[in-house]
Amino acid sequence: MATRDVRRATIVLCAVFLAAAAAFAVMAGRTAPAPAPPAAVSPAEPEGARIFASRCAACHQAWEIAQLIRDAPDRPARKNAIASLLSNHGDASADEADAILAYLDGLAGG
Repeated sequence: MATRDVRRATIVLCAVFLAAAAAFAVMAGRTAPAPAPPAAVSPAEPEGARIFASRCAACHQAWEIAQLIRDAPDRPARKNAIASLLSNHGDASADEADAILAYLDGLAGG
């Protein structure tokens, strides 16, 4: 009787392992979906976001700069802060500086 129980248990375990191996083989044949490309600034976003992404984002986080200008008492002071920052970082035009300021003002809640 014990021999018959051992044989049955062996057959059941073999069936379970074969089913698991078959399931693994099916799942291993599937490929994972390709990861999404990193988010980029879309054309629908504000001009300031696009300019910031192309001129500033390699070294600066937008929220960090927005926090810096948030402490300025008014828009002219924020504009001067951005102008000062941009004068040390590149050759952005006045229109580009205004667009960047508008973008950062939006992030800063200004």
